[in-house]
Amino acid sequence: MQTTTQAPEAISFKRSCTKCSHLKVCTLIRAIAPLIANWEEGQRPFEATDLAAICLEYLSSDAAEAANL
Repeated sequence: MQTTTQAPEAISFKRSCTKCSHLKVCTLIRAIAPLIANWEEGQRPFEATDLAAICLEYLSSDAAEAANL
């Protein structure tokens, strides 16, 4: 008898500037957001808040809470 098991659903963690809690003012989002906003919604290459994916200063709220920041 062979049973099939389904793989558990992948947990999706997506960084977003709206979920960041670092204390520095993010100059990257301030510079890019107005430029991206000029593109039409269907034509944008990415959303400005998705810049968190490459941000070296990104700090999740969970990490900030654990560090008592």
